[in-house]
Formats: sequence, structure tokens, C-alpha cells
Amino acid sequence: MLDDDKPCGVTAIGRCGTCRQAFCLTHQAHELNGWGHPGLCAPCLARGRREAEERAATERAARQDAYRLLRAEAAEQTPLLMAQLLATGLPGAVRRHRTEEGTPYFLKPQRRFRTVRVKPDALPPGNMAWMLPDLDTAGHPLVPTRMETGLTHDGQLVMMSGGSAKICTSAENEITLYELLRRALAGPDEH
Repeated sequence: MLDDDKPCGVTAIGRCGTCRQAFCLTHQAHELNGWGHPGLCAPCLARGRREAEERAATERAARQDAYRLLRAEAAEQTPLLMAQLLATGLPGAVRRHRTEEGTPYFLKPQRRFRTVRVKPDALPPGNMAWMLPDLDTAGHPLVPTRMETGLTHDGQLVMMSGGSAKICTSAENEITLYELLRRALAGPDEH
């Protein structure tokens, strides 16, 4: 194996399957856990990792560019799509319901639950993130939680379960709303 363009002088134990160069134990490709690659030299392993990292960086940059373009398109088009959808009168609006704990009866002390209608009706665009308390954590901090979300006749986003919370102002929610509005305007047969 050549080391800085000079032979290292150690007896070769194998030949690299990539560059066909003979290598000694020192120049054999090794993983961090100490295992060696029987048919690969260290320079080829390093070159392969470097190329893989460069490909991953290029792909990541392309995904980020596409995401930025989609966010810009969503920011521009969402108000227009919302106005178009509200102008249709939301023909697919459905009733919203919430489950509440009912009052136990005298002879039946177990908990009873009932379904209560919540107004106004809403067009269910899909799941979006809402800030809801985490009941499993002390202090109940608010955490983003995906909930079925609907669009009312006046353009408000509401939880279909009828709960009240603050919707997350995230790029993911913006893009989700944009895509759902596009689908709702396209009609059921074009999805």
C-alpha cells in the first residue's frame, strides 16, 4: 500500500476490490467498532463515506429548497383558496361532536358519557397540530398534538372534537392547510 506515494513496507494481507491496490493490516478499512473490511482499503472507505455525505448534503439541500418553495406558494395561495372555498358555502360541512362526562345516577354511580353537538358545523380538512396540555407530565405543559381539524363557514379553524385550544403556528400546519384546501376545491373525484 502506498503511504504518501511511498510503499509502507508492510506485508500485504489483501487487495482492495475498488481500486485493486494491495493493502496491509494498517491500511485495511476498519469500522469504529474495530471490524475490518476484508476487501476494502482505508482510502476507498474514506472516499466512499465522503461521497455518501456529499450526496446526502445535496439531497438535503434540494429537499430544503423544495420545502421553502412550497411554503412560499402556501403563504401566497392559502388566502385565495380559503376565499374560494368559503364562497362555495362549504357544501361538505359536517356536524361536530364532543364527548362529555354525564352526571352519575343515584343507583348507577359509574361514570356515564354522552355525545354533545358542537356548533358551528365545519368542513373537516384533516389533522393539524394544536397546543394541548400534556396530562402525563407534571405541570401539564402545552405540547403540539395532532387533532382532526375543521374549517367553519366564517373561515375559522376548529377542532372537530369541539375542544378549545390554540392552533400551532407552524410551517407544517401552513402547508397542511394549503394542501387540504387544494384538495377540497378539487372535488372528491380528483383526489
